[in-house]
Amino acid sequence: MRKLRGLLAASLLAFCLFTPMPAKAAETGEQEKVGQAAQTIYEVMNLISELYIGGDVTADEMFDAAVGAISKLLDPYSQYMSERDLYRLRQPLMNQFYGIGVSVFTNGDGRAEIGKVLRETPAEAAGLMKGDIIAFVDGTDVTGMQVDEIVAMITGESAAKVKIEIYRGLEKKTFNITKSNIKLQTVYVEEFDSLIPEITEKTPELGYIHMETVGEGTAADMRKAIGDMKGRGVTGIVLDLRGNGGGYLEVIMDICRQMVPKGPIVYTIDKSKKRVMHGSELEETPFENVVVLVDGDTASAAEVLATALQDSGAAVVGEKTYGKGVVQTLFSFPEGGLKITTEEYLRRSGAAINNIGIAPDVAIEPPAAAGGGEGGELVKVKKILEYIGYETGGMDESYDEITRESVKKHQKSRNLEATGELDEKTIGSLNFTMMSLFYEYDLPLRTAYEILKGKG
Repeated sequence: MRKLRGLLAASLLAFCLFTPMPAKAAETGEQEKVGQAAQTIYEVMNLISELYIGGDVTADEMFDAAVGAISKLLDPYSQYMSERDLYRLRQPLMNQFYGIGVSVFTNGDGRAEIGKVLRETPAEAAGLMKGDIIAFVDGTDVTGMQVDEIVAMITGESAAKVKIEIYRGLEKKTFNITKSNIKLQTVYVEEFDSLIPEITEKTPELGYIHMETVGEGTAADMRKAIGDMKGRGVTGIVLDLRGNGGGYLEVIMDICRQMVPKGPIVYTIDKSKKRVMHGSELEETPFENVVVLVDGDTASAAEVLATALQDSGAAVVGEKTYGKGVVQTLFSFPEGGLKITTEEYLRRSGAAINNIGIAPDVAIEPPAAAGGGEGGELVKVKKILEYIGYETGGMDESYDEITRESVKKHQKSRNLEATGELDEKTIGSLNFTMMSLFYEYDLPLRTAYEILKGKG
């Protein structure tokens, strides 16, 4: 299972759950110490400005460095942002941004991986794919760089074009992409027979909604989608939240109140341990049956919706979710803004979710990638071989002749030298083929459809 690493809020889709609020003075016993520290920082900045001869350092640069250093003492979701950072954060949540149309995260190997390619964007038109590993941007090796640094290189109006070099399995590809102002559509309604080619029967009573993120217009889009479906007699839906990293708290509450039955949606707890229940007054839910699709990229606000539905009787299918159960408050200043974690949230049932995630009712995930260094490597290879349609001699650590012949067949199919040896290229090819098949066949969606159809 692919696990996210790093700060998702740094991706193009601003994967965070926050509520903008005005700044206010500290009200703790340490207020006096805070004032003294602020005075010291002011004096240090003045001394540097007046006396330092090692080079020009502006007041803005010193301020950014000081506040940025303080924010690094906090959790991974808290950060100080310049005006440009704030713009980059807000743009996608306003359903538009200037870039190529991908989200990026740091994968388990520490490399920058494309988590999502948005529809009808320059990235999709160019042929970038989910799972591509970004190696170079405009000739700069991005290995080991922070996600926000990479995002800054492929977004914004500093240049109209960007050159991206990626690895897709073992194959290296180069894309020259022209950025554009991307208008995000956050909610998609589709028919099952267009998603699953084998479906021949019409099921007009069943519907599919994919919510990609939680931006300013998402609640209105969901209201329209739900209304249209009810109008044509839909009684059960699959709600696809895979890849949805969250967004605005007030927007997800609006959506929950359209779907979640009367009772708690989520509880929030602040620093003083004050617990507040945010609830729904919905007497009659729009659909009799709901199946929710989730994966490791489902996070934050999307997890609020998924947990509220699961605790209300909806079935959850897919992979364990990211597990971000904290709320950020954005404090704006003339020089930028500070986003800090101010609340934790608990699910409708009262259980915690932060650093835990949502366990699906029906877990579906691809076999573990081989070559991860966690032991049992030959068993991993055999599981991958069987997953993609080859035979093996049994699930043990012996490299039997049946397995070796299957490896040779795979090597031939990928134009590799058919030695039967499990070298680095072969392992990489097996991993890539397995993941490609997993995403293309989409077993989680097929399973969700069958569950929904069975409930009907």
